[in-house]
Amino acid sequence: MPNRDDSAESKNLRPYSAVRLIAVTAILISFLVAATAGMLAVSYRESLRQEMVNLRNVSIAFAAQTLSVVQAVDQAMVQAERAYRKAPADPVIDYFDDARAAQDYIIGIHLFDNDGQLVASGAPDAPPIPAAAPPRSVSAPAVRPVNV
Repeated sequence: MPNRDDSAESKNLRPYSAVRLIAVTAILISFLVAATAGMLAVSYRESLRQEMVNLRNVSIAFAAQTLSVVQAVDQAMVQAERAYRKAPADPVIDYFDDARAAQDYIIGIHLFDNDGQLVASGAPDAPPIPAAAPPRSVSAPAVRPVNV
């Protein structure tokens, strides 16, 4: 059996050279960086895909809600038109007497004639609004120059 001694020659011996250790370490680090970058890229693409699905679902829900509101408001306007055509001199807007679809979205229905005069109005749980006098012309206050 060979005898091991602590001579200077045995201290200088390394199982691998420094260049080889540095090269192997650099290759391992580059593999780890590449694997991390790959996982981040896959995760990013999956997140984008999920966000696209979420936004598509939200847009579908928003479009459906908007369509139902527009249809309900359109129906209320058709009813106001029918009330006016039935009795142009004294139309009655009774839209809010029954539970209707657009009551959650409409504060009131006001019917004006061609001259801009209020002919009829209706609001939920409120008395009808009387026709108001035409607005007066409003002039701006005079501006006086300021001496500095």
